[in-house]
Amino acid sequence: GIDAAGLHPSFRGHNHSPGFEVLPNGDLLLVIYTSYHEYEPGVSLIANRLRFGAEEWDFPSRFVDVVGVNDASPLLWTDDKAVHLFWGHPKMEAGAFPFQWISSNDSGASWSEIQYPKFVGPIGDHTKQPINSAFRDANGTIYVASDGSGGRSVLWASRDGGKTWYDTVGRSAGRHTTYAVLKDGSILGIGGKNSDIDGFMPQAISRDGGGTWEVSKSPFPPLGTNQRPTLIRLQSGRLFFAGDYVLHNDGSQPAGINQLGSYVALSEDEGKTWRFKKLIGAQLHEDIERAERMKGPTLGYSVARQAANGLIHLITTMNNPCLHFELNEAWILNDQTGERADKELMRSNARKFAM
Repeated sequence: GIDAAGLHPSFRGHNHSPGFEVLPNGDLLLVIYTSYHEYEPGVSLIANRLRFGAEEWDFPSRFVDVVGVNDASPLLWTDDKAVHLFWGHPKMEAGAFPFQWISSNDSGASWSEIQYPKFVGPIGDHTKQPINSAFRDANGTIYVASDGSGGRSVLWASRDGGKTWYDTVGRSAGRHTTYAVLKDGSILGIGGKNSDIDGFMPQAISRDGGGTWEVSKSPFPPLGTNQRPTLIRLQSGRLFFAGDYVLHNDGSQPAGINQLGSYVALSEDEGKTWRFKKLIGAQLHEDIERAERMKGPTLGYSVARQAANGLIHLITTMNNPCLHFELNEAWILNDQTGERADKELMRSNARKFAM
């Protein structure tokens, strides 16, 4: 257990809502909250590093623990040579900001003091929980995704490199929405949970920097509690998306969807159409009753990033243990299907590493 491993007492059995990033030096960094219960004041953030070329992750370490409040919902973002960690204090009422962040210019060896956003203009309804998307648009505006209120999400934005921030005003059509900038400069937000259109996950497109959103039905099954999708732009120009086939809340699926478990998908046309592939090696929900309801594996809360060498890295939670997948576009585009044993999937076939 935790004590037998010699871990600090702040390490606890529930590890969830991951932030993940490929660092400028090629290492992978995972930041995740650890707790007994999600909203207790003892919730803290722990960090884990997979060094470039290594096959085993370093021992996890304590990272962020603001006294007396729950530190939750970490979001990691690499912006050129800088790495930023955004997170929230969801249950801190008086004086809490929508988010705060720390930054590193040496691939996470050292970090800045905590920085708090200075907002210009009013701030609308929101929940202090960053999601899994942060990015710049072609004009250099920074966007940080966070939960809105209810089944909606918001993009906080900065036009001056984080010196000041503003509420983009608009809200997406789902909680835990995951975002990417399209080639025409518009922003695509898909999902994330506790909302649907005709039984499918909603998607939304903004052509004015998050001010307004055009909402429509996506081809993806809806998600619920304990589920979060992930969307990123790949170096090839394709979009990558990952999610679950089954709604966690009641085990339902939309008409025409008969697969169980989890999937990854690629789009060649800016999200108009998608090529799905079942993700092999995914694991069941850590709770037996919930696993039975879903009838197959889950990604839980997912987050994906692509390394400079083209490998796509995908992190899952709500499994025992949380999982790290490495895959590439060639595998997704290959028509070969079928499960493979975990032992085979975990065996490294790498012969060389390239940056």
